[in-house]
Amino acid sequence: MTTADTGASLQPAILRPVIALGITQMIAWGTTYYLPAVLVDEFRRDLGLNATTIFSGVAITLIASALLAWPMGRLMDRMGAGRLMPIGSIALAAGLIVLGLSNGFWSYAAAWALFGLGMSLCMSNAAFVAMAQIAGAQARRGIVIVMLFGGMSATVFWPITLWLAGEFGWRTTCFLFAGLHLAVCAPIHALILAGATSAGQRQDTRAEQPTGSIAPEQRTKAAWLITAAVACNGFVSWGLDLHLIAILREFGLSAALAVAVAAWKGPATLMARGFEIVAANRVTPMGSALVAGGLIPFGLALALLFAAGLPAAVLFITLYSFGTGLMTVARATLPLTLLGPHGYGAIMGRMTLPTQIIYALSPMFYGLFLERFGLAAALWLGLAASLASLAALLALARLARA
Repeated sequence: MTTADTGASLQPAILRPVIALGITQMIAWGTTYYLPAVLVDEFRRDLGLNATTIFSGVAITLIASALLAWPMGRLMDRMGAGRLMPIGSIALAAGLIVLGLSNGFWSYAAAWALFGLGMSLCMSNAAFVAMAQIAGAQARRGIVIVMLFGGMSATVFWPITLWLAGEFGWRTTCFLFAGLHLAVCAPIHALILAGATSAGQRQDTRAEQPTGSIAPEQRTKAAWLITAAVACNGFVSWGLDLHLIAILREFGLSAALAVAVAAWKGPATLMARGFEIVAANRVTPMGSALVAGGLIPFGLALALLFAAGLPAAVLFITLYSFGTGLMTVARATLPLTLLGPHGYGAIMGRMTLPTQIIYALSPMFYGLFLERFGLAAALWLGLAASLASLAALLALARLARA
């Protein structure tokens, strides 16, 4: 494997596992992470939990996955990610079965802990590592395609979940989703991805061992800068996303119009990932990350200084969403390009521990900050964090040039 992306179209032998992985990612995210958004009222009624406790399940999953990310990443480097991903599908299915049988907080929390195990084995980082092992020089383009599928998970599974819960009840819905993981995702991982990642590893051992574009003595510093940039950005995006409608109301929009403009975030994020595919042979991952790092604070400054009217609101949500969409891709592609594919699983695992804990805690932190100091103060906090992310990216760019 090489660390550069040629930008050429994906070879047919690579495209098949890329699409297969995209399908399993869509199912995995849509049937686990996004469940509370649709089923919160059912969980509250049948389990006796309040909304805060229900959504804390997501934090349990993120923290459990973060704690497991480094050891699982090292296993993926040694064994191939595809060989572990079927176990992840089984863990997600087990979590859905436990959730369908749950009758209170502890069983509910156990289900989300199982989701964390499954996430560490077959979602997010695991998908990126599998893509690096499968696609080699075309990993950047493959990762973005997989992210396009994952970005559609809520769009596809929210209406499916709503319909199934209405027709059969939410517990039966969980059992049906568990069956989907066992009947679709686990076989795809076992039959398609396991062989593809093993083949990629065998080819890689015959090739020269690249180290990425960063000098060996600077790799640790570069890894910390990438982690700082991603963590500061995630503190903004994961924290503010839940409050976008309130932010847009400050532009003078009605509640209905604010919801409509906030809904533009999804298409704008997909546009950013589409830009990554089209520009893969023209813009380096470092250049793309710098664009993202500049767009986010610019959008937040716009919200602070010129929050008036529909055009400004649409411009803000476009800049913010495009920037966060590009940074999501940079989280996977920067380590691959700058540090190289060897040990990529362990690298991503070490990065995940601090970043994903920040992702888990930032919505609660922003909620408290909003309650005590107001929306403008929260936006200033986001602007400071996004500027810190940009500063880390600029330092990383200087390191890469050196």
